Amino acid sequence: MNKSKWAALFCFSLGGMMLFLHFFATSTKENKDAEAIKINLAIRQTIHNLHKIAEDDTTMVFPVEQIFENTHRTEIEKEINYDTLPTVLDTALKNFGIERAYIVSIRDCEEDKVILGYNLLAFENGNIACQGRIREGDCCNALSVTFDDVKKKSNLYLPFAFLSFIIGGIGLFISVKKLDKKKTKLTNTASSVNTIQIGNSFFQPQNLFIQVDNESKKLTFRESKLLEYFATRPNQVLKREDIQDAVWSEEGVIVGRSLDVFISRLRKILRKDERLAIKNIHGVGYRLEVK
Repeated sequence: MNKSKWAALFCFSLGGMMLFLHFFATSTKENKDAEAIKINLAIRQTIHNLHKIAEDDTTMVFPVEQIFENTHRTEIEKEINYDTLPTVLDTALKNFGIERAYIVSIRDCEEDKVILGYNLLAFENGNIACQGRIREGDCCNALSVTFDDVKKKSNLYLPFAFLSFIIGGIGLFISVKKLDKKKTKLTNTASSVNTIQIGNSFFQPQNLFIQVDNESKKLTFRESKLLEYFATRPNQVLKREDIQDAVWSEEGVIVGRSLDVFISRLRKILRKDERLAIKNIHGVGYRLEVK
């Protein structure tokens, strides 16, 4: 084994050991997946309790989606009492052991605009804005809760972490110089397989990402699943019930209004692409027209 390979092996081994020490020292007791499940359940419990306060035993509690790493969102079929929301939500979070700071917003489902909102500090200080306000008419709201990042509990190995990145970088540089160019071509080919071009837009279902008119847009899980169903069936008339079954079947309960809401969202996302249009086929369903 030549000297460059020995150097790369040494750098990676030492860097790996230091990274292990760093991550071991700064890890939290509960992993992120476990905490996300607790937050999901706490938000569902919140909506359930708000319906219970309103003596409503029939309104459905929609699934809670984690749309970003620290943001959880769910739709609300009927109006809730905004004045009671802060106490009910904070109690539910504490019952599930969630102690992180957070920001709460009530958004319009179709426009995705913030209607009402507050943060934990405002709740603790009894200074929540917009309480007592009532929205009139038939509207679709969404409850969105965004949490602060978890602070690291220990910086004991932080200097070693910086050193490990430097050493690992040296080893990486040495190794990259030895890679065959053919491997790079294969990697580029593989990364492009997951991209679907529709019209002038580029859609990556697995990454929940679409690029429209040179603008990048992060999609929710449900938006991506619905768009993928359309994108793989361009210019085809798709029955409403088939779309609902493909996108919402795993939930067991299909709410017809949800499809209309998500179609409206996709239209707003795709409207800058003049080659794309989601058309309503009266009495049947929808069609994604690709010019």
